[in-house]
Amino acid sequence: MENTGHRAPLPQGASVRRIGAGDRGLLRGIAGIAKRWVLPDDFDSLPPDEAAKLAARGFLVSGYTEEKYAAWAAMEGGIFAVVADDEVLCFLAAYGAHDGITPDDAGSDYIRQACNPRAVIVKQVGTHPGHCRKGYPGHLYDSLMRRAQADIFLAIVEKPLNAGSEGFHAAQGYAKIATFLHPDGRPRGIWKKPYDGTGTAP
Repeated sequence: MENTGHRAPLPQGASVRRIGAGDRGLLRGIAGIAKRWVLPDDFDSLPPDEAAKLAARGFLVSGYTEEKYAAWAAMEGGIFAVVADDEVLCFLAAYGAHDGITPDDAGSDYIRQACNPRAVIVKQVGTHPGHCRKGYPGHLYDSLMRRAQADIFLAIVEKPLNAGSEGFHAAQGYAKIATFLHPDGRPRGIWKKPYDGTGTAP
């Protein structure tokens, strides 16, 4: 996760693309990126300095298979990515307003029940390690708001503190509005960015 609201220009040849269910090479790349960010099972037993480094950089609590990402790509919200030379630099997976919440996603289900029954929800964002700190994911968030023309919601794990994700999303203009105790025992902060009327993507 990148703790920056900076919008660096995309590199030459790169573009924001919607990923289709048939884009197997790109979906494989997305699954590989997500795997690098997933919180390790032994996090709670890590030495304090290692745990602090993970919390500071940010993490995901779930990584999916290529097949799961292919199914997500077919949804209204779908998966968008910055792609250059058939390589995924960063990606964003989201629920659209009319997508059903998957049965294992209690955090997003809470957002739909407590905040907005048609909430557009960011489920995951990840950046290839070789392209961190460049601000590329900001282009995906801008594009999502422009397309959705709606407030955007998301959930961030608070135990362990996902400081990297919180800092990144605060820099994008998101603010915490609620806390939800997830069935896995790890509380989630619910964050929201109000629709700005236009979207800010170029």
